Amino acid sequence: MTIQNSARRTHRVLKSPNQNLIDYTGFSLYHRTIMDFLAQYDDGAPTSPGNGID
Repeated sequence: MTIQNSARRTHRVLKSPNQNLIDYTGFSLYHRTIMDFLAQYDDGAPTSPGNGID
């Protein structure tokens, strides 16, 4: 798995978490910054299901 693939998958996972969870964990302080950074790696390409190698 490459950094590109990991960043793409992470961007998709963090894209729409429950807002209550974001607030509870304190992630709201830097959620937008991280999403803006990871967006450059999400080119819309499909990823493999699970944690296998893409």
